[in-house]
Amino acid sequence: MPVPSVAADARILLLREIRTMQQEVQALPSDKLLWRCPSGITNSIGTLGLHLAGNLRHFVGKGVGGLDYTRDRTREFEARDLTRQEVVDELALAANDVEVALASVSADQLERPITVGNVETSTQRFLLHLSAHAALHVGQAGYLRRILTGEERSVGVTPLADLQD
Repeated sequence: MPVPSVAADARILLLREIRTMQQEVQALPSDKLLWRCPSGITNSIGTLGLHLAGNLRHFVGKGVGGLDYTRDRTREFEARDLTRQEVVDELALAANDVEVALASVSADQLERPITVGNVETSTQRFLLHLSAHAALHVGQAGYLRRILTGEERSVGVTPLADLQD
């Protein structure tokens, strides 16, 4: 059995995080709660969802896969008029970009340097970073949903079965 590449593993993890963020958004009882932030919290669940989608479409879809995408980071953090379904749809576009971009990444491409801001690292290390970044925001959305709704239940995040091909 061949050893999976970092790209294949990142694909599995990123798709799992996107699905879980979609579940967090869908678990809200209203569109209004999508944009609510309790005191001391700066990013709503809607903002976290849009940011995750924009980040992955920009860095994985466009950056790694060369897909056509123009990021609107301002919109990610300032939009307040989308419905839960529209945020779920944005995340679906990100999932598609992750699928396409990581389907054909070569070992050479994974070793290539990538510069983000003033930091240079390998593409494979950056994919691992993006996986951790996605998981952070999904966790934030989960706790925020519980605070806003008073629900204690999880949406079933990070099942080990999702690690299988």
